[in-house]
Amino acid sequence: MMQKDKYLLEFIKIKSSKYSDTYICKGNSIPGSYILGNLLTTLSDREPHYLLEEIHLAMNNGQYEDYYSPDGAIHITIKIIPPNIEIDDFKMKLSEMKQLLHEWIYFVKS
Repeated sequence: MMQKDKYLLEFIKIKSSKYSDTYICKGNSIPGSYILGNLLTTLSDREPHYLLEEIHLAMNNGQYEDYYSPDGAIHITIKIIPPNIEIDDFKMKLSEMKQLLHEWIYFVKS
C-alpha cells in the first residue's frame, strides 16, 4: 500500500507561473496525516531528497543528523531515532517515511 493512501494524503500541483509550480500536500483527519502533509508541503520540490539521504544513512548505520530541520521551517521538529522518525508529536517507521518521500519526489518530478 502506498503511504500516501495509508495517511489519506492528497498531492496537489498548482501552476504558479509559466516557469514554476507550487506543490502542496493536503492532510486529513487521521492521526499523522496533517503533520505529514505539512512536512511535505514545507519540503516542496526543493528539499525532500536531503531528508531522504539522512533516513538512508540512519537505516544503513551511517552517520546521520539526529535532528533535521527543513529550510525556513522553525515550526517543524524532526528527530531521527532508528528505527523510527518523529515529526512533532507523530512517530512512524523510517521505512514508511522513506517510501512516502519517494512517492512525493516522484509526484513533484512528474
